[in-house]
Amino acid sequence: MSDFVRVMIKWDRPMKMLQVGQGILTCEKQVQKPEGLVFEELFSCRVKVENGSHGYSSLNENGIPSTPFNRIKDKLEIMLKSYHDGLALSEYSFFWIQDEYYYTITSMYFRKGIPKTRTVAVVKEEMEAIDIVRGNYGDIHETIYNYCIIEQLQPGLYPTVLKEMWFKWNPTKQEYIGCVKPKQVAHMVSFSIG
Repeated sequence: MSDFVRVMIKWDRPMKMLQVGQGILTCEKQVQKPEGLVFEELFSCRVKVENGSHGYSSLNENGIPSTPFNRIKDKLEIMLKSYHDGLALSEYSFFWIQDEYYYTITSMYFRKGIPKTRTVAVVKEEMEAIDIVRGNYGDIHETIYNYCIIEQLQPGLYPTVLKEMWFKWNPTKQEYIGCVKPKQVAHMVSFSIG
């Protein structure tokens, strides 16, 4: 008897202009127990589907086990290439499984109007990144780095920056305080990878 595997995707709000859909995929296997049929989770991960491009990000050690993933790969492709909340994905759509997000912390100062940066940390939790910056852990200010940027990244080649949080050193309080992005770098992104 073959396994019955249930795959569900809880989609984020679609980005129709970009023809991108992403959300949380959960894969569960049906198991017969004394109390009746139940579903046990095999894995859960973020998925992203996009028209006209493709990509793949590596899986961490808690990622998708290869065996259950191969059993349902065809079903996954059918689901991911279907309509998503009014977003029509063509037969040329590609999908990839996406790791959890990462947060980079980059310190910055300006020399003759030119930004000088140094990435000091990579963490998996947004609040941990904020705590590091607000607490000036490891003395990331070092008397010259007047700005700090936290960037939320998707893992992979040339990672996409999803969100920026800016902080400026307050010499009176001796700590970083939230601020707006400086005008000198308003046109720049991806400070952590250059």
